[in-house]
Amino acid sequence: MNITYKDIEKANAEIKTLPLGKKEYAEVAERVKAFRKLYPEGALTCELISWNEDGVIVVKATATDETGRILATDYACEMVGSSNINRYNALENACTSAKGRCLGSLSLLGGSSIASYEEVANAKLKQEGGKLATSTEKAGLIASARAKGLEVDDILKRVGFDRDKQPEGMTAEQYGKAMQIINNRSTDNE
Repeated sequence: MNITYKDIEKANAEIKTLPLGKKEYAEVAERVKAFRKLYPEGALTCELISWNEDGVIVVKATATDETGRILATDYACEMVGSSNINRYNALENACTSAKGRCLGSLSLLGGSSIASYEEVANAKLKQEGGKLATSTEKAGLIASARAKGLEVDDILKRVGFDRDKQPEGMTAEQYGKAMQIINNRSTDNE
């Protein structure tokens, strides 16, 4: 199958993006859907390049067409424990990032960047020194809100958490504000 640049432009037009800062970025899942439309018999694989004693994981993603011809490759690295997600899923996170970058290198961008939405959101959170709420904290928040007859979605909205715009999860700061609301304390967002 011979894919043209017009085919890639058409696929890019169908990729949904999310705003982050002043730019729009595509989630990796959107890029994968575009790849599957263009190359239904193609493959998108990951290879573990290294996992050192410090917990740094390097992964290589490769996209091939139906004949096995390499279309693009790219890399990503993650550190075990560097975020709540990476505490248990650093390898999976590295694979997702590598696939997103690989497909970006193939010009399946959606937006204007090779970096995916997830990659930029995580980098921005780390630069700001932010941390994500743990799954235990989130479960406790939900249980506390329900025990007091409060709507969890309303509380999350008040603290600025949006599941669609924060696929990496709720920040620890948002969690703290949500717990203040649940415990009837004032917050800046009230």
